[in-house]
Amino acid sequence: MGRDMVDAYKEYFCYSFESVPLVLGTGVAFTDVTVKIDSDSDFEIMKRSHIAISDLIRVKYQDDSYGRQFQNGSMDLRAVSGTTLQATGVVDIGESPTNNFMPYIIPRPYLIRAGTTYTASYSDVSGVANSIRETFHGAKVRQGRAPWDQEWKAKPPYDYTTAVSNTGTVIAAGGTASLQISVGIDAHFLVQKIVGTRTSGAPALVTIRTGGNDRQWMDKAVHFDNIVGNAQFPNVLPAPRLVERGSTISITIQNLSSVNAGTYEIVFSGLKLF
Repeated sequence: MGRDMVDAYKEYFCYSFESVPLVLGTGVAFTDVTVKIDSDSDFEIMKRSHIAISDLIRVKYQDDSYGRQFQNGSMDLRAVSGTTLQATGVVDIGESPTNNFMPYIIPRPYLIRAGTTYTASYSDVSGVANSIRETFHGAKVRQGRAPWDQEWKAKPPYDYTTAVSNTGTVIAAGGTASLQISVGIDAHFLVQKIVGTRTSGAPALVTIRTGGNDRQWMDKAVHFDNIVGNAQFPNVLPAPRLVERGSTISITIQNLSSVNAGTYEIVFSGLKLF
């Protein structure tokens, strides 16, 4: 389902569902979590990823603007939302098992109208204390021609990293760090992938915005593993983000561990546009 997208372009964005702790149960009692879509543009869902204490969760999805449900009954979350591969699994995932990015790609992108709401309903079936953070990756659909849709003299690949001092950012247990990446004045930068690393015992929340136009990349802080991939399993953005020359990418990282310090690095991979 979608509107005509003539004279429109797509800009990467993500919305997240943060659930209160789920009621311990057997898949009967559901907790509804509703996200408000910004009024500035429609949003096209393309991928789903999640982090949970236990993946034993049932889920249902609904577009509230139409009352449209997307399933004939609750579904096992593991079947319809991707998550990180575990180090104890049968697949060798290399040196960075904590933030490999393995989303579920929906069969066809779905458009949610600006200013409306979308609800995800979760039900625990693990019987233990449980909670979930789920992120919908996609694009804001904006009117006009894409700022990067023109002839460029050159488009070499390039990476910008938060580890400008050759080391990752160390954040104490429960601490927060604010980082800035300065994009050179020689060229615009088109972000196409987000990758990086973090300490295994120190999960974190991440927010990203572009300094030049103060545009957020998400509606709320996103779990590190729900947005940052690694070399083997990168977060390939379903739509690019343009960072204008001479502007900044501002990143906030909050260490969620109450006992462990963490070391973090985020790398934005893409193209320089000359």
